[in-house]
Amino acid sequence: LGVLIIFPYYYLVKLLFDKRVAMISTLILAFFSIHIQYSTYSMSEVPFAFFLITSLYFFFKFKKSTDKRLIDIIVSAIFLNMASMTRYEGWLFIPLLTVFAVIENKSVKKEYLKYSLIFLIVALIFPISWMVGNYHLYGDAFYGQTWSDKWIKTNTMLNPDSPWLNPPFYQKLTTWPGAVLHILNIISIFAGIGLLISLIKKKS
Repeated sequence: LGVLIIFPYYYLVKLLFDKRVAMISTLILAFFSIHIQYSTYSMSEVPFAFFLITSLYFFFKFKKSTDKRLIDIIVSAIFLNMASMTRYEGWLFIPLLTVFAVIENKSVKKEYLKYSLIFLIVALIFPISWMVGNYHLYGDAFYGQTWSDKWIKTNTMLNPDSPWLNPPFYQKLTTWPGAVLHILNIISIFAGIGLLISLIKKKS
């Protein structure tokens, strides 16, 4: 998957920008040391990136096409399910892409609502199944996160029976955005700034 990701990545960047930018970006990815290193591990990062990039390719293929093919939005949602199976970060893209599906030229297109709804329903298949299964087995829809928190804090010599290890539902919902902010670093900040500048220049 570490090797195969160059194909959806190339076509995604080409779709959003042009062939030259896609070629340069793909070459950078192919020789990016962290990507090469993680591609040799049996961890979730590279599969997550592959499934997410593929999902984004089909999503923007839908957005860029004039005929708005339903199959593109469904395939995008299926790959987003697969990304959500590997890492919780994939869940964050479900509401973001659902909203973005109905936005065209800074306005909401009512005729796109059905596509947005279909995308949302398909993309939620795994997260809902996961939460229902957790609740049925453990009485906690977010058992995976709760178990992880307990394991980390137990192995840091905290009291495993502490109420702090079982936060209320609303605190669990705010954990994911907080985790995204926690992993921000100078590279991701500059990458985000570069992306915004590129998008602004492309529109102008």
